[in-house]
Amino acid sequence: MASPGFDRLSVLIVDESPIVRSIQTAMFETLGTRQIFTAPDGKAAIDFIQRVATAPDQAGTSQLDLLITDLILPRVDGFTLLNWVRNAPTAPDRFLAAIAASSVTHSSRVARARDLGVNEFVAKPFTIELLTGKILHIINQPRQFVLAPNYFGPDRRRIERPVDIEQRLMRVDRVQIVNAGDGVKEIRRGSAIIYMRLRNRLREKIGSGQDVPPLNPDILRAIAERVRQYVGGDTDWLLKQVKTLQAAVKMLAGAPDLAARHLDTIHTLAMELRGQGELFDFPLVSEFAVSLYDLTHGYRPQMSVALYLELIEAHVQGIKAIIHQHITGAGGPLGDAIRVELMRARGRFGQFCGEPVAV
Repeated sequence: MASPGFDRLSVLIVDESPIVRSIQTAMFETLGTRQIFTAPDGKAAIDFIQRVATAPDQAGTSQLDLLITDLILPRVDGFTLLNWVRNAPTAPDRFLAAIAASSVTHSSRVARARDLGVNEFVAKPFTIELLTGKILHIINQPRQFVLAPNYFGPDRRRIERPVDIEQRLMRVDRVQIVNAGDGVKEIRRGSAIIYMRLRNRLREKIGSGQDVPPLNPDILRAIAERVRQYVGGDTDWLLKQVKTLQAAVKMLAGAPDLAARHLDTIHTLAMELRGQGELFDFPLVSEFAVSLYDLTHGYRPQMSVALYLELIEAHVQGIKAIIHQHITGAGGPLGDAIRVELMRARGRFGQFCGEPVAV
């Protein structure tokens, strides 16, 4: 089965985590994509997108085809980035295909990303098959763009199906349909809703007038192998993270007056571990990391540093035990026992495990 021409695509990956950026880069490299760009936050992404339009020689490409962005980012978050891409006067390409790839999957966040014009949403940690499937869906089943008073982006109604009450009530003369190549140059007076049926730019870019087939299973296996080669063994990478985490906890213990700085480091490491545990089939690591992430969002002044450290160290020791004993999947009886120990630790300090307090 022929592989899609991903070598012709230009991709921008936006994620705070260097590990995530590198893994996604390795995935696209294995697909054959040559123009892969990365940014650690929304501000850097916006600067780069503008540079593509104004100084393509400096940017390294004259056109971006695909944006993949996390939603929770420093400086400028993913929501603001999506809003800028679709709505800012300075945005050079409002039709840029965009995928939100985030570990924040609460329905309100997903709905917000949808309302800001994202084409697809994928929950992290994601499989290679899932992400490439989203890209192929954009290519093979493009949605018309909608310009409405409070929205601009791909049609949010993905499929046509009967509904009890039609919410999109609009007189026919208030709706204008613009098709690619029909020569329309202006919006008709009185039109409140514009449907734009564009050329399939991504399909044209990869050089196929037909539907792009699913990726060859051999390619998917090659991608998985490339990721493993990049990060080394699963336990190697995770243990390196744990070592860094332990060093941060040690610094916190030695300098409690700098708690905010050290907790921020621990919080960031927990954010990376919560996603990467699943990637390497260590879901228990992710469970502990989520708990540690919530715990270290801010220091609780009503809690002594010693007690706070004890609870943090219980999380770190649990993560270390899971990796050393190679407890993958659900973990069986041993995994259950480690979960119980975490529950006991949180129960002991229950009053300090509620809502985060800002540092």
